[in-house]
Amino acid sequence: MLQHGFNGAAVVALCVAVYAALAGGPPGPAGASIVGRQGVGIEDVVMHGGGHLIVMLTDGRRIDLGRVIGERGEPGALGPPGPRGSQGLQGPPAPAPARVAHGKKKQKPRPKMCRAS
Repeated sequence: MLQHGFNGAAVVALCVAVYAALAGGPPGPAGASIVGRQGVGIEDVVMHGGGHLIVMLTDGRRIDLGRVIGERGEPGALGPPGPRGSQGLQGPPAPAPARVAHGKKKQKPRPKMCRAS
């Protein structure tokens, strides 16, 4: 079972690397003359946290194909604005404004001044 959305080219490269690891050398030319070990297949392929691609074979062996994730690239250009979203839900009504008393403003009492005699 392949995981992490490998594309066709990646699967072919993976199979070539696994075959090379099983055969002990680089793969030979394509054709009917290639004879590999019978009965060994790929059971699972997983990505380790460190970015290593690990292949589990049906005979219990594990092959670490090395780090297959590169460094994080620079952020891309800003894309165009998306379509306007739908109207959101109606929120609760706002509280009523505070009432202001009409008329004269209440004056603060002035402090009494001491007069020097």
